[in-house]
Amino acid sequence: MRFAFAAQGGDEHRSYCLEILNMNKIDKTEFKLPIRWVNELDGNPRLPGSTVSQIRFAQEDGAVVVNAPRPLPGNKTWKGRFRCGVFYAAGELDRFGQEWAALDAKELRLISNAQILRLVIEEGHRRGYGDQLQELMMKFTPDKMAEQAVCWLNMPFFAEEATANWEQMLADANWSAPE
Repeated sequence: MRFAFAAQGGDEHRSYCLEILNMNKIDKTEFKLPIRWVNELDGNPRLPGSTVSQIRFAQEDGAVVVNAPRPLPGNKTWKGRFRCGVFYAAGELDRFGQEWAALDAKELRLISNAQILRLVIEEGHRRGYGDQLQELMMKFTPDKMAEQAVCWLNMPFFAEEATANWEQMLADANWSAPE
């Protein structure tokens, strides 16, 4: 087909067509899927088939794990626990990203309870709690923290796992406002 364009309009027409083709290419390094956060404590992360271990293995290979309500293409595919659907795939974003987006896939990324705590602190600063934030949050229980994480950030904080070291988590937290 490219040769037909060149034959119809010569080199000038071919050059113009290639320019248009290049303008319409998707910059794959900029392609992003919506993100769904998975707490690294979710399920049994030490089990080889768990979502957490699948995400870790994929990240080691430079790939991502996605989840969707429809079957997905990928280097590896499987069915698992319902999140955004039961269909999972691992692969390269630049290779499968467009298909995944068309199938409403969400990229799954790991996050820890400590990272979620920091994000809640940052959100508290953004909401204007300022100097009162640390005093207020020191009164939180892990269950209250889980409520705030879902309410403010839609993130899965695992209260039960945080109970044993909750006071230490609060003591170690970075309470400064985000930059």
